[in-house]
Amino acid sequence: METIKQYLETMFASLPDTPEVRKAKEELLEMMEDKYNELLAEGKSDNEAVGIVIAEFGNLDEVAEELGIRGVMDGERGSSGMGRAASRHVTAEEAEQFLKDKKKDSFKTALGVLLCIYCVIGPIMTDAVFRLQGTAGADAIGVSLMMGMIGAAVCLFVYSSLIMKKWSFLQKEPFHLDFLTKQKLAAKKEDFRVPHAMSLTIGIVLCVVSFVPAAILSEVEFHFNRVVDLDSLGGAFLFVLVGIGVFLIVYASMVNGSFDTLLKNSGTVGTSGRGAYKGRPSGKEKYISPGAEIFLSVYWYSVTCIYLIWSFLTFNWHFTWIVWPVAAVMYAGLSKVLKVEEDDE
Repeated sequence: METIKQYLETMFASLPDTPEVRKAKEELLEMMEDKYNELLAEGKSDNEAVGIVIAEFGNLDEVAEELGIRGVMDGERGSSGMGRAASRHVTAEEAEQFLKDKKKDSFKTALGVLLCIYCVIGPIMTDAVFRLQGTAGADAIGVSLMMGMIGAAVCLFVYSSLIMKKWSFLQKEPFHLDFLTKQKLAAKKEDFRVPHAMSLTIGIVLCVVSFVPAAILSEVEFHFNRVVDLDSLGGAFLFVLVGIGVFLIVYASMVNGSFDTLLKNSGTVGTSGRGAYKGRPSGKEKYISPGAEIFLSVYWYSVTCIYLIWSFLTFNWHFTWIVWPVAAVMYAGLSKVLKVEEDDE
């Protein structure tokens, strides 16, 4: 029944709040409740009853005469019809296709980030394996592996960006969904809540414990030390765990964000197209100054450079990982100071 009440609010959202409209709203709610209870008594399930009630009473134009609000609706239509036309209607099929495309985009983007993290493993491993052996060309092999992974990551980013370009209007233009489509999307987001939480949890745990192999191997003295530099090998394992953790975090966050793109940026209309209220596309984040925006936009790139330079100069992989938690805490604080929160209009 709660779904029916929400739908009713949507139907009347664009009408003026007058005694006449409020009375019509109460009468229609009573009619819908009676029909809903009647269907339940006949043995219909809750979802079936809700669907039938919305299909029967969901067109406000058809019951406006009976409710005595025909004149109000005609006046509202004439005053706001142009504004409604400016809002693009996204069908249920389009919404479903967007979610599918965004899921693929999320995987490609997360894989690209993974490759960017793994690109340093090539030089580390060639150094760990070949440096002690005095093998010629070890540095060239390591750099080649690094550039190959970076190139593959860039290809994934570019390809994915081009594929998703057709959906850019969801961020730039006002659009609306019908009520039932929005309900289905909300249900899908709820179904993804547990996988999203698990992915974030596992990803964060992997990033936190990523230093463990490096710390253990730095203290180990095997005969392997003559063949493989265990300190460098520990650094490689660190990047393996961080890469998997970041992959899970990025993928789950992007998939979850695809639901928000449709649910939070859109308005809603009834199945008949009446009762529309438009959402507004999410705007760009505001900063206290242009310099603050530039600083935060390059923040993580700078942290990565500092981490890699420090690590390669000292080869203290078991210790330099501390850069990441410190950088994360600093970023959270700087974001609070340098970003401006916008009030809803």
